[in-house]
Amino acid sequence: MKYRPFLLGTAVLTAALCAGTATAPETATANTTGAQTSANIPQLPVIPGSSTTITAVDGAAPESTSGDRPRFDVDRNDVTATIESSAAGTLTVVDRNDPWNADDDEVVATTAVTAGTADVEFTVEDGRWDIDAFVVTDDDRQTSPAHAAVRKALAEPEDLKIWQKGSAGNRRQTVIGTTYPGARIRVVDVYDKEYRTTARPDGVFGLSFAGEFSIATVFIAVDNDEIAATPQQAGAPPVGPTDPTLVWPIVEDKDLRGGRALFTSATVDEAVALEPVRSGEGLLQEITWDSKPTEQATAETLSWAVPKTGTTAQVVVNGNRCVQPASSAALDGRVILSTCRTSDRVQQFTAVERTGGTVLQSRSNRDWYLALGDDGRVVVGSSDDAAQLAAEDDYSDSWSVEDPVADVADRSITLSGTKIPGATVMINGAPIESVATRAAGDDSTWTTTLRNLPVGVEQTLVIEQLVGSSIVGQEERTVQLDATDLADVADHFDDDVTRPAQVTGTAVPGATVQLLRDGAPVGTPVIAGDEAAGGAFTVDVPAPNAGGVHTVTVEQLLDGIAVGPDRSVDLDYGAAVSIEDAERGR
Repeated sequence: MKYRPFLLGTAVLTAALCAGTATAPETATANTTGAQTSANIPQLPVIPGSSTTITAVDGAAPESTSGDRPRFDVDRNDVTATIESSAAGTLTVVDRNDPWNADDDEVVATTAVTAGTADVEFTVEDGRWDIDAFVVTDDDRQTSPAHAAVRKALAEPEDLKIWQKGSAGNRRQTVIGTTYPGARIRVVDVYDKEYRTTARPDGVFGLSFAGEFSIATVFIAVDNDEIAATPQQAGAPPVGPTDPTLVWPIVEDKDLRGGRALFTSATVDEAVALEPVRSGEGLLQEITWDSKPTEQATAETLSWAVPKTGTTAQVVVNGNRCVQPASSAALDGRVILSTCRTSDRVQQFTAVERTGGTVLQSRSNRDWYLALGDDGRVVVGSSDDAAQLAAEDDYSDSWSVEDPVADVADRSITLSGTKIPGATVMINGAPIESVATRAAGDDSTWTTTLRNLPVGVEQTLVIEQLVGSSIVGQEERTVQLDATDLADVADHFDDDVTRPAQVTGTAVPGATVQLLRDGAPVGTPVIAGDEAAGGAFTVDVPAPNAGGVHTVTVEQLLDGIAVGPDRSVDLDYGAAVSIEDAERGR
């Protein structure tokens, strides 16, 4: 919320509140009505029998009186609250901002009042805000506070659309819109599957998911409030670079980072390695742990992807299983590996940074953290038992595609990037293992080289990342092998007139250089030099057996196909030799 200055009361404490300089007494406690405490807003003694009541906001009674706070709905950001109090002093309005975080409470309005009814103005942003109001008296006490919620409804995005691509059985839906910067977005499809993303700093968001039906509900959450919106049917997107769906991945996974699964060990120079094991005779897998020398642990542990610090996401093991507390976790702390389900909060963890390391907190139960059990299993335990991640500097983003690197001489394009460890990378529907002639890098990176590509032909490559059978990342790259133009093409005549004239220049390293006269090949083609030679070439020109200027065309060929523009060279052989007379014997 925005602070707007008002007439200050006479109490020194109230002045400090407005200036933001007051500090809480060390023995500050919550008041009897259960208001949030704050390190920035001191809690004053409550006057026995006092009262404060918010009767109206912008002249309207509360829209809802259920719950602990009556809710006032408003249609503007600058509002006026009507408040009754039992004492004179400085009426103070406090915005609780995040109701779960007392440290961000702030005073948003103060005004001098007498006992009875008074109006006070303040500003709310779009969203739902919890506010408290009380009167600070000159003897540094306060009235029993009033609690309320003020809601300025979030605006629905006007450009919210859903696009559909693909054929029956293989369709993809993409939702695109513009809303509040940083807004939390949930897209729920017709099967009640949920996909999540976050609006960019410019408010634009997009998210793609596999599905046959272009029916979805979009939930936009901002500042403790959420609205639901139905996207407009946009049909099939245009083909080509103007396709708006190309920007957005399938299932947003930007909150993940991949690496080797290691926890810190209590033993010096050791780390805790993890290993999935079968549970009894069933199909369920559990995770065991063992402290080993760091180098050995790094080599032997499994690969996984975990949330980036401060974010919430799944913990994906070996590219196809997700960590989750078992149904019996409340009794035995058991943790299992299960099929990844994007919308299942039981599979989501928050990476919480602490002094000395980062721990993984369960979203389904905030009292649970991944921990190392006494029986050698990974379990969920209390905050005190939480295991800390090791080797965090070695993690990499869970999905990226670098700019393609073209090699015209080799007729190849190399693609590389990062991925979820164990995930499958596909190019145009084929796993890179089957289309690559070279693959390298550790399990959180990928690279592949596509060979035997045509020169001068534009191609669109669809690069996807799969966890199991689910697409969790997609990008498109348009690539084209473009030949370097012929350069520095010139004629050359040797001082030795018995030698043929030559054409010199540079071409694509390794290209075939051919001369044409009147459209027909002449002479013997040559191969341009390698990269070290800069593609230099020298080709002999067959004598025309005639004087004057003769024009030849130079072209370069790759795989027998002419590439790039050709060049013409005029060779001046001088005047032709003529015999005007001959004398016998001379």
